[in-house]
Amino acid sequence: MTLLSLEKIFAAIRGEPKKYKNSISLYTHLPIHSKWTIPKVTHTWDLFDNTTFNCDDLVLNKAATGIINAYEVYVLRFFQYYDSYENLEQILNVLPLKSAPFVMGHLGYGKQAAFGLLLARYFDRPNFNLLVDEYKKLLISLPPDMALELQEIIIKTVDFLKENNIKAVLSQ
Repeated sequence: MTLLSLEKIFAAIRGEPKKYKNSISLYTHLPIHSKWTIPKVTHTWDLFDNTTFNCDDLVLNKAATGIINAYEVYVLRFFQYYDSYENLEQILNVLPLKSAPFVMGHLGYGKQAAFGLLLARYFDRPNFNLLVDEYKKLLISLPPDMALELQEIIIKTVDFLKENNIKAVLSQ
């Protein structure tokens, strides 16, 4: 899977090369990240009976079925779309930079910066240095501890790219 290769590199950049197997690249939360409209996931279940306003096992079972069915549809589309280096690069590196439209774990911006820069180099984007500068601009909007971690990840990612051929690494 494409994300696993990026996770291996990210773990190495962070100095924890064996931890990539336990890392979550991106995950989703149905109501928040689908906004009930992407990709046309609809909210068609109620947690109570509309006539009596009671909540019983039958209503909850029906709601659970609706949630599971919607989630299965959403998750398949979600991961199929993001399982492409090109799609992922274009989403992560849209200028002006903003938070990725999905959750990237507790390292959020750091992982977005690393993945975005790795993929920008992979596709030989002419604006690579501009992207580095744009990711650095995010530092001023973050709390000091998060800014320091992001700065370190950006520096280590750029150093990794100077020392390694990203196309060769990702094609392994």
